[in-house]
Amino acid sequence: MFESIKNKKVLITGASGGIGSCMALLFAKYGASVGIHYNNGENESTILVDKIKKMGVDGAAFQADLTKESSKSIIPSFINHFGGLDVLINNAGAAIGPKDILDMDEESWDKTFQLNTSALFSCSKRIQAHERKRGWKNN
Repeated sequence: MFESIKNKKVLITGASGGIGSCMALLFAKYGASVGIHYNNGENESTILVDKIKKMGVDGAAFQADLTKESSKSIIPSFINHFGGLDVLINNAGAAIGPKDILDMDEESWDKTFQLNTSALFSCSKRIQAHERKRGWKNN
């Protein structure tokens, strides 16, 4: 069932814990090389990359705050490390600041919105630009 995953290059945002780390291990189990994006979970990401490498596939961690313009380097860094990118899983998401909307201020809302929507758009757009350079056409 998962044969088509073998040898794919997968980037998972928000993969230092929870669902993201579970997906990373599952992709690695079926032979994919996996890039782990994290913002604050460097230690967890290092442990996860070690587990992935012990499965016999390549793994690497990439730090970026997806709410900032500087995060645009994550896609080229991934491609430089793995030689391409086949699958992007936009898993990063959170409420930034107070979790209760009644306590949330505008700045927290703006950062939450940026992480949960704008970052997804930005990463997807950068991948599309990369794919077009490789000859992919959107019909």
